[in-house]
Amino acid sequence: MDKKNITNKQLHHKPDKSIWAIFLFTVMLFIITILSLIFYVQTTRKFSTEISSASQYKEHIAFVGNPNNTFAKEVYEAAYKTGQDFFYYVEFFGQNLDKVYSNTELMEMAIAAKVDGIIVTADNSEEMTKQIFQANEAGIPVICVDTDCVGSARKSYVGGSYYNLGQEYGKLLAQRTSDEVKDVLVLMSPFEQSKGQNLIFSGIKDYLTKTNVLPYFNITTRSVGNGTSFSAEESVSDIFAQEELPDIIVCLDETNTTSACQCIVDYNKVGQVTIFGYYNNSTINNAILKDVIPATLTIDTKQVGKTSVEYLKQYQDTGYVNEYATIPFELITKDNVEQFMKEDAHE
Repeated sequence: MDKKNITNKQLHHKPDKSIWAIFLFTVMLFIITILSLIFYVQTTRKFSTEISSASQYKEHIAFVGNPNNTFAKEVYEAAYKTGQDFFYYVEFFGQNLDKVYSNTELMEMAIAAKVDGIIVTADNSEEMTKQIFQANEAGIPVICVDTDCVGSARKSYVGGSYYNLGQEYGKLLAQRTSDEVKDVLVLMSPFEQSKGQNLIFSGIKDYLTKTNVLPYFNITTRSVGNGTSFSAEESVSDIFAQEELPDIIVCLDETNTTSACQCIVDYNKVGQVTIFGYYNNSTINNAILKDVIPATLTIDTKQVGKTSVEYLKQYQDTGYVNEYATIPFELITKDNVEQFMKEDAHE
């Protein structure tokens, strides 16, 4: 056999590249099709399960609050769990949206969605009052938690008593009494002045008066921020940037307390100013543990969430509900802060 015949024979048996390409493409297309079908079946089953599960709920309850706020998240979790006992679906409105909406905007969405009830971390603004009134007109009962909306059409308020909160801060201040008059600055949240300020001040001053130490304190207030976390941080930072600081700063919400804990370290003012906070999170707890601040007052979020759903259930069953559900405050100091840190770690 000559070389020419051998070459032709070899070429005759050499695979065609185009045939291999078509074969590989067909195999890949088959695999992709199979995977797509599997994904489609799984998704369909999951969606069907969710629809079936949702259909088992008797009521759809909207929870309105700041999804970045520790208090709101913990209250929601308790409300969600309690809702399951009553076949209520409690949804955190706005939690998974790309845009950040205000509570009043979320209230408007919840009303438009025709939910069966609303639990909201409210304020005392005209906008919030208007939204609660519109919800009431639409037959949707509203429960305010943590912060009340005084004068609105809400059915109940679940949270701490403002006057009792003032009493608790009064106790903390009284423990700091000395021969010299101390300047006390109370940091207020926006929209709080017409509602909570007078009651908190009454509680503080009444306690200091009955313990005969009121003359040793010069108490003033300041409203910080415009309702956003960033603006509150800026306002608190401006206070610590001043040459003269008050002897004691009292914070009445989680955002201001967290900002104050950070600023007192950033501006190297630890030991120069005393901070009494409100609520607790990892930043606040660590500040107490490290003696950056001496104490904070908090409230049982599980009880707040549980009670808010129970009150909605009571109203829907009977048409009546208590106007107030007072949840007691808890004092966190270095003596018990580790207990709260362990509880947070387990959740």
